[in-house]
Amino acid sequence: MRHITVAYLQALVVCPGQMDLFGATFGTRVSVTLANVHRAMDAGLNVAWLVCRVADAPTRATYDAAVAAAQAAYDAAMVPAQAAYAAAKVPAQAAYAEAMASAWAAYDAVMASARATYNAAMASAQAAYDAAMVRAIYHALRGHAEATP
Repeated sequence: MRHITVAYLQALVVCPGQMDLFGATFGTRVSVTLANVHRAMDAGLNVAWLVCRVADAPTRATYDAAVAAAQAAYDAAMVPAQAAYAAAKVPAQAAYAEAMASAWAAYDAVMASARATYNAAMASAQAAYDAAMVRAIYHALRGHAEATP
């Protein structure tokens, strides 16, 4: 394949967003060059999808092998970076845990005070409710049609 055109992409039923991006990046036609593949990838065009749609089996096998090798090299290169990241975030996580412990302690103290205030305010209402319930139950059990205070 030497060129990719809008008409060719339409025949492949490329999604509208990718069609718009292709047009904005290349116009109606582009030559297949290494520089243009870089340009397409930098623009966010899904060139891997295109390869999967148009490559014949031998070309696809070569592509898959190249991608697997690139992925393996990337994974190997990421091991020290991930280890460095894990080590670098330990102090931040410790500081976060310390700050959160202090914040939770302050929250718990305020909430304990609020719960005590609430419980005290509710105690008289609960006592009145309990007394009314006792009278209602008593009258119901004694067979009265209406429970009166």
